Amino acid sequence: MVVRATDVPVGDDQVKHIELSRQLAKSFNHKYGVVFPLPAAVTGQLHTYRHIRTWWELLLLLYALGAITGQPDNGIIVCRV
Repeated sequence: MVVRATDVPVGDDQVKHIELSRQLAKSFNHKYGVVFPLPAAVTGQLHTYRHIRTWWELLLLLYALGAITGQPDNGIIVCRV
């Protein structure tokens, strides 16, 4: 919920977690106004990337896919969501 994702790719075994997040977001939005979008689980054939063993390999993959949009001065990597 913190990253405000609307479509969350998950396996079939994780759909219940997304439904719980959806209920929490709906309850929070009802009480305090619209703050969080309602997440939806995306299941089915998803792309998987194997043989990512280190943080550096993951960082290179995210950069190659265009998911990294920049690196601010505080050292936190900003990813497109």
